[in-house]
Amino acid sequence: MSAFRGKNRKKGDLSLFLVALETGQLEAEPVLILEDLDRLSRDKIMASVDVARKILEAGCDIYSVIERKLYTREALEDPMGLMGLIWRFYLAHEESAKKADRARQNWQQKHKEAADGKLLNRICPAWLRAVDYEMVNNRLVGGRFEPIPERVAVVRKIFKWCIEGYGIQSIMRKLVAEDIKPFKSGWSQKYIWQILRDRRVLGELTTNLYGEEIKKGVAIQGYYPVIVSQTTFDRAQDDMVSRKNKRGRRGDFLNLFTGIVRYPEHDCNMIFLSKPKRTKSGVHPYKYLASFKGWKGHYPYIAIRYDRFEEIILRWVHELSPSDLVQAEDQDDSVDALRARKKLMEERIKAVADQLENYEADVPTVMNKLAEMNVKLTKLTQEIETKQREQSRPSIEETKSLVDMLSSATGPELRELRERVRQRLLLLIDRIDVRVVDHIVKLNIYLRSGIVRPVWYDTTSERSKTPYTAEQIQRNRMALDRIQG
Repeated sequence: MSAFRGKNRKKGDLSLFLVALETGQLEAEPVLILEDLDRLSRDKIMASVDVARKILEAGCDIYSVIERKLYTREALEDPMGLMGLIWRFYLAHEESAKKADRARQNWQQKHKEAADGKLLNRICPAWLRAVDYEMVNNRLVGGRFEPIPERVAVVRKIFKWCIEGYGIQSIMRKLVAEDIKPFKSGWSQKYIWQILRDRRVLGELTTNLYGEEIKKGVAIQGYYPVIVSQTTFDRAQDDMVSRKNKRGRRGDFLNLFTGIVRYPEHDCNMIFLSKPKRTKSGVHPYKYLASFKGWKGHYPYIAIRYDRFEEIILRWVHELSPSDLVQAEDQDDSVDALRARKKLMEERIKAVADQLENYEADVPTVMNKLAEMNVKLTKLTQEIETKQREQSRPSIEETKSLVDMLSSATGPELRELRERVRQRLLLLIDRIDVRVVDHIVKLNIYLRSGIVRPVWYDTTSERSKTPYTAEQIQRNRMALDRIQG
């Protein structure tokens, strides 16, 4: 993981170490041993110093093997020690910047050669293959790209269906229904979208300019064989844009978390995607949530299984219970109804109290009436508190039955039930922040009540029904409520 742009602080072993240090999971007086300080960061000077400062101030010393030097918290107060840190990070950043500049110049030369018809490498889209080349001293000599007829036919069929009005999901279903062999492990909405947006079908090689931000470079025309005409490509783009805001066919399934799941590291929402997965029992949809900007290719691709995510959220948002979804005829004892009665009682008390300002009012009668109404108000307040405690702490069986209700319902009943659950969740949850570190999914559930509920689970144990026992869930819930009020 590169330390030049600071990516190692967000992903990889260093990011796990920083999280453990911040959360106090390390033993007393820890020491971070590095081959050299540039393994910590080769970012800009002050950004690198800031990383070292946070580690040292957290009570963790840093040892550089090459320097044979131990950096402690005192180095931040010592001008010479601080200058030593700054100098080492300056050298590290300058070296990486020079290497990046040489690499940039090297690629610019390669792009000029590509424009003259020379192959950069054997990498090509899935509908082409490299032929007539030789490898001399591990370098590519000669060669050209040749279309794979059966795959080219599939790509052209995808563009044809798009122009005929089929959406990406419908195209995916048609490919599976016709048993067309995928280019990769399976057909997905993302891959079909990538094919429809890929200008390599026009023969173009797109280039990038790497720096503080990745920018688009000059497109090299004629690098690949053309398999789709410019007219066909443009029509497909126009049709996708025209269908962008149109609602597709309503199915029985409904995403419960539309618009409230975010991936903060990419500064975007997570979107719901599905693709068919063929098993021994047939073709089934594989549902997952993906970072929108990762799906677009602006960041590394991040995705998590939707089914597991939904089950975890429903088990931990215990403010939602099956009783909230039952549309009973008598709703007089609901919390909302009790609150409305309480508000009405408070208004009546205020109106009666105003009568005391009238000199002609019977004061003893008014005072007795106020006392009776205050008793009723106190009783309503106690009923509301009792009802809230009952709803905010359902039993494990209730939570489990909510998951079972969703898994057992089918057809229009399933969609109606999921819609009710979604509406209740939107009232309870402000947002859910997701962070994926290796195989650990970390969630922060922000409730509208002000409570922030941290939850994590291990994706390597996907097959297990739940990573927690009923007793653990109940114990953790009680501990979280005590901590967060």
